Amino acid sequence: MVGCMFMIILSGMVIAKVTTVRIWTPHDFDIRFGENYHEVLFGPFEKGNPDIKIEWVRVAQWEQKFRIAAAAGQLPNIFAVDGVNIPAYADRDLLAPLDDFIPREVLEDYQKGCHDEMVWKGETYAVGLETNTSVLTYVPDLFEKAGLPATPPRYWDGIITTGQKLTRDLNNDGKIDQWGYDIYMGVGRGEGAMWDQTNFIYQKGGEIIDPETNRAVCNEPKALEAAQFIWDIYNKYEIAAKPGQVPIPSGMEKLATGRIAMTFDNSAFLLWRAKMGLKLEFKCALHPWPKDGEHVTSCGGWLFSMWKKTKDEAATVKVMNYLTSPHIIKLLGDSYGVPMRKSLVAELFPRASEAPWDIVMEEMKYTKPRPRSPDYPIITDAIQEAFDRAIFGDVSIKEAFDRAAQRIDEVIAK
Repeated sequence: MVGCMFMIILSGMVIAKVTTVRIWTPHDFDIRFGENYHEVLFGPFEKGNPDIKIEWVRVAQWEQKFRIAAAAGQLPNIFAVDGVNIPAYADRDLLAPLDDFIPREVLEDYQKGCHDEMVWKGETYAVGLETNTSVLTYVPDLFEKAGLPATPPRYWDGIITTGQKLTRDLNNDGKIDQWGYDIYMGVGRGEGAMWDQTNFIYQKGGEIIDPETNRAVCNEPKALEAAQFIWDIYNKYEIAAKPGQVPIPSGMEKLATGRIAMTFDNSAFLLWRAKMGLKLEFKCALHPWPKDGEHVTSCGGWLFSMWKKTKDEAATVKVMNYLTSPHIIKLLGDSYGVPMRKSLVAELFPRASEAPWDIVMEEMKYTKPRPRSPDYPIITDAIQEAFDRAIFGDVSIKEAFDRAAQRIDEVIAK
């Protein structure tokens, strides 16, 4: 009898198989949440689901290793995706549609820009990991020293008029020491530049690609007016430093020099500055837009996607739903700055009603992602090249953006 009972117990142990769900991201969760990060992040799930173990891996050299794993058909169950890559990865059949697995009310609860990046061709392929938006950051002390009230401009023309008064040669040596405004235009280019540049085109009512015709429209009047405005900032009014004039490339570090009065800023930098204990006193406001344009703000972030060929779909779906839970939304929101689900803001993020996060949360209502296309890598390079050539080179704005449109249409046609 004892032997029979032992066999039943042993048999039960064999049947109670533990499924491992693997997650890859390039994110530093082990640093953000300390050495006990696994328990902090995944402990509640594993306690409630003893038959599923989560294995998270921080993958260095992300782009290279991800491409190799994707080509070899050896991706993990869940992986991080930069939102701009959702169209390309979905079209390559790397991502599983999630609409049948995650409640609609949860998917529609994500912040506007984050939600827009999760969706491609009407299907949801990801849930939010972290997101951000643009704000105007300014230094009230520099306004006061320039004899200005510490009220930032509301519209584009105010960037010029206020920026001129804030651009100053402080020691009378004939060189500018303090700049009125800053846009991250990039040194050697980069996605930070694209994040800034497209926002101005959107605010003017322009587009990079026409969503109806799927052709480039970055060389049409509204987009060219936006490029002209940035050209004027750098070359006509000279209120922003060109690359190299302030020898610090990063927007979050340039503000710390005390030589920038206003900047087109990324909300992710706000938390970074708070954690670094930046002594400079700064405030945030809604970023200006043209009087004849639209209030649009940049957005972008990383998402969690499920591999379409995962062999453990049921367990993976449970983990994907857990990644939308209040516990995870709270942890990731606190570590990155912006809560991703709207219904959880009041309960979990009391700071959202306090400066500067009240401004961030207001801007989240107006977010618009960078161009949505499987050909995004060519699009971003073409636009950044156009801005480089037009703003800092000797090519006309029209010529530079005609070339960008040609490049974009050629790759789309293929």
